[in-house]
Amino acid sequence: MLKEKDFVAFLTEAGRYDKTAEKCTVCGIILPSFSDYLLRGPAGALGTKYNVLSYSEQGLTVIPINNITGNMLPDESAFIPGEKITSMKTVPKLTYHRLYVGTSDGTAVFRLNKVLIGYGWHKRNLPSFIATVNGLEEPVHI
Repeated sequence: MLKEKDFVAFLTEAGRYDKTAEKCTVCGIILPSFSDYLLRGPAGALGTKYNVLSYSEQGLTVIPINNITGNMLPDESAFIPGEKITSMKTVPKLTYHRLYVGTSDGTAVFRLNKVLIGYGWHKRNLPSFIATVNGLEEPVHI
């Protein structure tokens, strides 16, 4: 089970942790496309990718999570500097929020579930993350 202290330690080691990221770290999911489900059937679900997303004034850090072990894959992490991010917004849905991250290279879309079992830090940080991304003063009500 991934603990908040694990990714905070990684971000600190990598020099990407600052106080503005304190409550702006959540778990984002990239779902397989509809065609993956059509072509591969139930095996299409294997294309689901879980990531830790940490947003600060420096930029956005994306740390993949191994689907089998639940451990972070720090060697495969990516960092998008703040100056490369052209747009970020969330769109609320019934059981999740959709996060759009726009850069000059394209747009990445993540699903931010309102609740993830075993990831209490995600539920605790989600209101602040959404408020920060959308430029709101107060955390949103989830």
